[in-house]
Amino acid sequence: MNLQGAEIWFRPHNFELAQIFVKIPNTLSWKFWKLGNIIWFAKWARLIFYDAPQIFVLEYRMHHLADRLFYISWGDMKLMRQIYRGLASKEWVLPFLEERIVPAKENKEKINVYYIGVGYDSRSTMQLSGANKLLKQIIPATELAMPETFRFHFIGRGSKTYLKKYGSDTVVLHDFIEDLSAFLRQMDICCVPVEVGWGCKIKVVEALAFGIPVVAASQSLFGLPPTDGAYFNCQSIEDYIEGFRALRDLKTRKKMATKSRELYDSYRLEGEKILKESLNKSSVRI
Repeated sequence: MNLQGAEIWFRPHNFELAQIFVKIPNTLSWKFWKLGNIIWFAKWARLIFYDAPQIFVLEYRMHHLADRLFYISWGDMKLMRQIYRGLASKEWVLPFLEERIVPAKENKEKINVYYIGVGYDSRSTMQLSGANKLLKQIIPATELAMPETFRFHFIGRGSKTYLKKYGSDTVVLHDFIEDLSAFLRQMDICCVPVEVGWGCKIKVVEALAFGIPVVAASQSLFGLPPTDGAYFNCQSIEDYIEGFRALRDLKTRKKMATKSRELYDSYRLEGEKILKESLNKSSVRI
């Protein structure tokens, strides 16, 4: 390749090879005698034996051809650079968001907790996994521990269709929201109990940028370096309950909101610095 001195830069969206192997056990029923399941098994067999090797080769080549890699996920960067190696400069640059911080609200009748999904139909495996965890385990346990303290909002296409049986005064379904920024200004807590998938959960980054306290599964926080005090990292239902219990206190919500926004700002500024340095050092000549 004669690029006349130009550099090759890549922005890996997520760890695609790992993504394949995470999806399979979460979408495939092992009752193979049903025709539908046999079809799904054939699809995933193709992914494992045909697509996965090709993705490995592509991700390997990306690491060895690139001059610079700007990962969207800190966790992906850590693993991919160990697996694929290569001499490319490897850096983590979080998505840039410009949002005004949401002030913590006093005198709440109920504290508003939200979950965002792109969609909730049967193809939205990862979105549904988080919604189901929240609806079937976290909300019932939280209501038992702290009755009528929180109101849970579900945002995303299809929520009123696919989650309608859960709708109540405690569970509010919103479908697609045109002005998401305005809606989130009415919220108090972001809950992301998604335990599958790689890359960076933008909904988590967005909450940090707004200064909205986050209660999330470890895998949902995989895109960020571990940080104390900026969010609740949950590995059990009890962890979620403890997070919500702590966030009933207005002072705690204010403190975590400030810490969350400061953390996001530090990530953003570091990303801007990396990109500016890269542009200044670039030897692009076209």
